[in-house]
Amino acid sequence: MRQLRAVAEYRADIYARSAIVDPYPHYLRLRHLGSPVWAINNIIHRHNRLPLKLIAA
Repeated sequence: MRQLRAVAEYRADIYARSAIVDPYPHYLRLRHLGSPVWAINNIIHRHNRLPLKLIAA
């Protein structure tokens, strides 16, 4: 049986006006989650410390 693993998730609205005007608090929170990478035409989200997570395109 496969074990469930935690996947880093950031639910804040990074497209909100306040986030666009001042993105640095969001950058800081994302860095605390680890090193995020967006790859393969935004289909796969990779987090260095956690497994791959497929997302809807």
